[in-house]
Amino acid sequence: MGNRKYTTEFKLDAVRLALSSESSQAQVARDLGINEPSLYSWISQYRGDVLDNPNTLSPEQELVALKKRKCSTQTRTR
Repeated sequence: MGNRKYTTEFKLDAVRLALSSESSQAQVARDLGINEPSLYSWISQYRGDVLDNPNTLSPEQELVALKKRKCSTQTRTR
């Protein structure tokens, strides 16, 4: 399994979900199927962007949207 490339939009949404969810950041990473260190890195990198631009979706809605985007990204790369 090689390195996966994620869009900036996916990363921002993942950070937004991790910061707004009642679940732990580790659990959010598992739910999204990404490595915990990747999520932690994205949080460090994009925290300011996310906090300056709040999303109107609930954490549950964000999770569904992220999973759909991840599936469509994986389908395109095959």
